[in-house]
Amino acid sequence: MKFVTETDVQSETGVTLTVEEASGLISEASFSVFNLIQPNAIDEVNPDAYIKAATAHMVAHLKKYGSVLQVGSFSLGGLSISGSNSASSIPAIPDVVMHILNAGGYLYRGLS
Repeated sequence: MKFVTETDVQSETGVTLTVEEASGLISEASFSVFNLIQPNAIDEVNPDAYIKAATAHMVAHLKKYGSVLQVGSFSLGGLSISGSNSASSIPAIPDVVMHILNAGGYLYRGLS
């Protein structure tokens, strides 16, 4: 399942992907967005603009922070740095993705 192409990511975010990273990042971002919007049913072949935009921003986030997401502490030789509050780590899902999905109505799970 891939909700965007490399071109979609570049158009929406300005981020350019290499051939090597494109497939993995797009698949991971698409899966993350898919999990966020459940139980909403979508057209996985032709997702709407909200899904594409959210996925493109998720790809950009993963490219920039993928190797350090949710790292709260680390050690390097004798140096140890740790953080205990939520501000000390990079969120797994950036706010922009949540805002886009909310604007599209994909995060509402209540009763109507």
